[in-house]
Amino acid sequence: ENVSGLRDNMQTLKSRIFSAESRIATSVERCEEARSFIGRHLTDIAAASEKMRVQQDQIEQTDQLLEQMSGTLRAHEASLAEHTRKVQAAREERGATEHRIQEAGAAAAKLDARLSSLRNEISAAAGRREASETRLRLLQGESEAASNAAGEFGARINEIGRRAHLAGLAAQAAQAEQSDAQIAYEVAQERRQAAETALNAVSKEAAGIESRVEVLRQLQEQGEGFDEGTQAVLRGLDNPDFFKSAIHGALADQIQVEPRFIPAIEAALGAGLQAIIFKDAGVAEVALQELSRRKLGKATVAPREWISESGDDCLPTAGNLYEGLSSNPAGHPNLPNDALAWASDCVTGEDEGAALASSLLAGVVVAENLESAFRIKAANLALGVATLTGEFISSAGVVRGGQSGENSGHSALARRAQIAQLERELTSAIRKLESHTSSRADALQALEASQDRLLAARESFQRSQVESASIQNEHKLAERQLADLESRRAAYIQETVQLGQSLRASLSHLEGLESEIAESARSLEENRVRRAEAEHAAQAARERESSAIEELNEIRVRVATERQQQENLNRQRGPMAARLAELAEFLEARRTDIAGYEARIKTLELESVSLRESIAVWQEESASLEAEIARLLSARSEVHENADAVEIALRAARQQIVQLQEQKGRFEVRIAQLEMRLENLRSHVSHRYQTDLEAFEPDSYTLICSFRDRNKRKTSAHDAQAEGSGGEGSPEPPPGTASDGAEGAAADDEESETINWNRIEEIVADLTARIEAMGPVNLDAIQEYDELEQRQIFLEKQNTDLINSKAGLHAVIARINRTTRELFADTFAKIRENFHVMFAELFGGGRANLLLTDESDPLESGIEIIAKPPGKQLQSISLLSGGERTMTAVSLLFAIYMVKPSPFCVLDEMDAPLDESNISRFIRILDRFVDQSQFVVITHNKRTISRADVLYGVTMEEHGVSKLVSVRFTTRAESEESPSVAEGFDGRQDLLDEREAATA
Repeated sequence: ENVSGLRDNMQTLKSRIFSAESRIATSVERCEEARSFIGRHLTDIAAASEKMRVQQDQIEQTDQLLEQMSGTLRAHEASLAEHTRKVQAAREERGATEHRIQEAGAAAAKLDARLSSLRNEISAAAGRREASETRLRLLQGESEAASNAAGEFGARINEIGRRAHLAGLAAQAAQAEQSDAQIAYEVAQERRQAAETALNAVSKEAAGIESRVEVLRQLQEQGEGFDEGTQAVLRGLDNPDFFKSAIHGALADQIQVEPRFIPAIEAALGAGLQAIIFKDAGVAEVALQELSRRKLGKATVAPREWISESGDDCLPTAGNLYEGLSSNPAGHPNLPNDALAWASDCVTGEDEGAALASSLLAGVVVAENLESAFRIKAANLALGVATLTGEFISSAGVVRGGQSGENSGHSALARRAQIAQLERELTSAIRKLESHTSSRADALQALEASQDRLLAARESFQRSQVESASIQNEHKLAERQLADLESRRAAYIQETVQLGQSLRASLSHLEGLESEIAESARSLEENRVRRAEAEHAAQAARERESSAIEELNEIRVRVATERQQQENLNRQRGPMAARLAELAEFLEARRTDIAGYEARIKTLELESVSLRESIAVWQEESASLEAEIARLLSARSEVHENADAVEIALRAARQQIVQLQEQKGRFEVRIAQLEMRLENLRSHVSHRYQTDLEAFEPDSYTLICSFRDRNKRKTSAHDAQAEGSGGEGSPEPPPGTASDGAEGAAADDEESETINWNRIEEIVADLTARIEAMGPVNLDAIQEYDELEQRQIFLEKQNTDLINSKAGLHAVIARINRTTRELFADTFAKIRENFHVMFAELFGGGRANLLLTDESDPLESGIEIIAKPPGKQLQSISLLSGGERTMTAVSLLFAIYMVKPSPFCVLDEMDAPLDESNISRFIRILDRFVDQSQFVVITHNKRTISRADVLYGVTMEEHGVSKLVSVRFTTRAESEESPSVAEGFDGRQDLLDEREAATA
C-alpha cells in the first residue's frame, strides 16, 4: 500500500510536471506568436510613418505651390488688363486704314474689271492654246507611256501568276503541317488525359491503403480483437496515468511471426496471446482486483520480473518433453518427422515478449496439416502440435480444431502482418504515384510543345492564305489597269486630232486681244500704286493688332491654367489631410497593440519562470519518491523471499490437502451414485408395482409358501409330461426338480429353512415377461402416443427453425454491424484526413479535427467538430464567428466530396458571410471540383458570379412583370470556334473583360 501510495504521488508529480511543461510550451508558442504580431505591427508602423512623411511633404509642397500660384495669378491678371487696352487701340487704327483701302479699291475696281475681262479673254485664249499644245505633248507622251506600261503590265501579270503558284504550294504545305500538328496535339492530349487518369487511380489507391493502415493501427492501439477485460486494462481502467506507465504491452504486440505461421502460433498460444506484460507484479495484482471489483471481464497478466526469473531456465531443453527425441551436436533436440519447425523458433520480438512466448510454446512443434499433426502426436505423446490451418493438439492430448464462420483476419498478429503488407503496398503505390507524376509532367511538356507547334502551323497557314489572297487581288488589279491603259491610248489618239484643229483657231483671236489689253494695263498700274501704299499701311496695322491679340490670348490661357491648377491643389489637399489623420490613428492603434503584446509576453515569461521553478521542485520530489520506492521494493523483495519459503511448505500441505479432498470427493461421488441408483430402484418399484417401499413390510412366510406351491405345480406338470411320453426313454429331470419322492421331500424341507433368491429372481423375471406380454391395458394409448409424438416432432421442428432463424438473424446483424463499423471507420478516417487538409487550405493554416462523442458505439455516436483558425485557441465550432463557421462547413463539405463525389451540388448563399480573402479561397476550391461535379450556386457576390459558366437571373423590365434572363459565358477561343454562339450573345466580350477584371 505504501508503494502504491508513493507511486500515486510520483504519478501525480509527473502529471503536474507534464501539465507545467505543456503550459510552458503553450506560453512559448503564444510569445512567439505575439512577437510575430509585434514585428508585423512594427513593420506596419514604419510603413505608415513613411506614408505620413510623404503625405506631409506633399501637403507642404502643395501649400508652397498655392502661394506661388497666387502671386503669379495676380501678375498675370494685371498684364491681361494692359494687353486688352493695346488690342483696342490696334483695332481702331486698323479700321481707319481699311477705310482708305476700300476707297482706292472702288476707284480701281472699274479699271481692274475691264482689264480683268481682257486679260481673262487673252489668258483664256493663251491658256487654251498652251493647254492645247501642252495637252498635245502630254497625249503623245502618255500614249508612248501607255504603250510602255502595257508591256510592263504584261510582264507583271506573268510574275504575279508565278508568285500565285508558289503561294498555293506554300499554303498546301502549311495546311499539311497544321494537320500534322493537330494530330500530334490530340495524341499529346490523350497521353496527358491517360496519365492524369492513371495518376488519379493510383492516388485513390494510395489514399485507400493509407486509410486502411490508419484504421488498422487505431484498432491495434485500441486493442481491438482482445477480450473486454484485456481492453479495459490496456486502456488503463479508471486510472490511465497510473496503469499505462506500468504496462509493458500485450504479448501480441511484443512478438513478430512469419505470416504463414500466424494461425499455428495463435492456436498454440490461445488466451496467452492476450497476456499483458506488467513491469510490476503489484500493479498487475491491483489491475486484476480492479477488474473483479468493476466486473469488466477477465484478463491474462504476466509480471515482467516473473518472466526474467524463469528466463531461459523455463525453456524446456531436456526431460520428458523431448523423451524419445535425438539431439543435434549443439544439444538442441531434433525436429520430429513431418514437423516444420519448433513453435518457439517461429517467434521473434523483444526480450520479455520473446521469453514469455518461448515459455508458452515450449514443447510445441508446427505441422503442415491435421493429418501430419496426428502422426507427430502419436509418435511423441509429450509434445504439443499446432498446424498451419489453426488446429492445435496439446501435450495432454486435447485437440482443438474446426473453423468458425467469422473472419479470422482481425487477430492482433494477423493485423500486424496486414499492416506490414499494406505499408509495403503503400510504398509501391507511392513509387507508382511518382512514376505517373513524372509521366504526366512529360505528357504536359509534350502537350505544350505540340500546342506551340499547332499555333505556329496555324499562323503560317493563315499567313500563306493572306499572301495568296493578296497576290490574286494584285493580279486582278493589274489586269484591270492593263485594260484601262489600252482604252486610254485609243482615247489619246482621237484627242490629239481634235487639239490640232482648235489650236489654229485660237491663234487668230489672241492677236486682237493683245492690243486692247495694253491700254488698260497703263491705267491700272497707276491705281495699283496708290492701293499698294494703303494696303501696306493696313497690313502694318493688322500685324500690330494680331500680335496684341496673341499676347492677350496667351495671358488668358495662363490665367485660366493657373486658376485650374490652384483649384486642383485645393481639392487634393483635403484627401491628403484626411489620409494623414487616418495614418495617425492607425499608428496609435498599432502602438497600443504592441504595448499589449509586450505586456502579455512579460506575463507569459514570468509564468514560465514560475512553472520551471515548480518543475524543478517537483522533479526533486519525484527523485526522492523514486528512491523511497526503490527502498520499499528492496524490502518487499526480502519479504517475498521469506514468503517463498513459507509458500513452499504451504504448497506441500496444500497438495496433501488436495489429495485428501480428491479421495473424499471420490467417496462422495460413489455414495452419490449408489444413492442415485437406490432412488431409481425405488421409483421403478413404486411406478411398476404401485408399492410404497417406506410402508412395505417383508413377509417371508408368505414368500416361502408361494415358492413351495409354485414348485409343486411345476413338479406335477413335469410328472404328467413324463407319463404321457409312454415307453420311450424318459428325459433327464431338469435342474431344480426332484426325480423321485424322497428327493422332493428333502428339497421341501431344505427350502423351508432357506430361500433360493436366484430362483425367486428367475420367477420374478418370468412373471414380468408374462405381464409385459399381455400388452397395454389402455387401448387408446397407442393413438394418443402417435398424436403426441407427431406434435412433438412438429414442435421440435418449429423450435429448430426458430433457433436457426434466430442464430441466422444474430449472425446477419453482427455481420452488418461489423461491416458498417468497418466502412464507417474507413470513411470517417478519410473524411477526417481530408478535413485537415481542406481546413488548412481554406484558412491559410490552423488545425481542425472530427471526434466521436461515443467511441464505444460509433454507429449511434454523434460527431463533434473542433476547429483552430490561425491565431485562435482550439475550440468547438459553436464558438466561431459566422464566416469561420461557414468556411469550416465548406471544408467539411468538400472533405466529404473528396471521398464520395456527387453529380451535382446546390449552395444557397454560402458565401454571404465571407470577406474578400475568404471569397478568393472559396472560389479556388470550387474551381478544383468543377471537373467532377456540377455546382448550382445561389449568390449575390460579384466575384462568385464572375466564375460561373451560365448565369440565370430574374429582372423586372415592367412593373409587376418578372422575366428570366440567362447568359452563357464563353472564352474568346470558344467564340472563334463557334461563331453562332458569339452572334447570339451581344456584349459577350465586355462581360468576359469584366469577369477577368473582377477575378484579378
